[in-house]
Amino acid sequence: MSRLPDPFTDTIAPGFVGARLTDNSPTIYDEMPNGRVLRVKSSAQFWSLELPYPELFYEEYAYLSSFLAEVQRTGGTIDVLLPHYENFRINGDTSLCSIPSGQKGSTLLINGISNLTGRPNIGDLFKLSEGTKVYKITGYVVDTLTDTATLSLYPDLAHTTTGSEKPVFNGVLLTMVLQDDNLPTEDPDVDGLYRGFQINLREQING
Repeated sequence: MSRLPDPFTDTIAPGFVGARLTDNSPTIYDEMPNGRVLRVKSSAQFWSLELPYPELFYEEYAYLSSFLAEVQRTGGTIDVLLPHYENFRINGDTSLCSIPSGQKGSTLLINGISNLTGRPNIGDLFKLSEGTKVYKITGYVVDTLTDTATLSLYPDLAHTTTGSEKPVFNGVLLTMVLQDDNLPTEDPDVDGLYRGFQINLREQING
């Protein structure tokens, strides 16, 4: 995995000016004679991401383009941090929390929640320390008597928990690959500027 260069990690790298995150839930629809519609998911949910950039100088374009080409050459993935989701509403030592094994579906129980302060907002990103799948938080309920928190997540957990995972509320990285495995088009104008440069990505799920 390689972190997409951005101004937070590399002074040379330009920053994207937008981040269009799209939910993709491939589903087959079959309409019945009585008007009822049957829905069958044909594959797992994944996020896609469109990252437009401001006009780039050649050096900036070459830096980004070479990074993407190297990822393609090695068959790697791209980790992307979306700054507008980086809020640090939850603080504390998540290593002191535990996640019971055998959990699946759209809810997740976390033990030892008193080791953390704050609470996430609905819509915040979340992931588990083991696995790459990113979720959105749709509900968060704390039980102080049992020192637990129950998260409602979209989509469903990509794997059944083993008990070794830890919750990740901050620094949530989306693990992505290039959409259709194509590098962005190289199209400089007469001034040598690269306008309309955009990186199109889709989530790579490994649990």
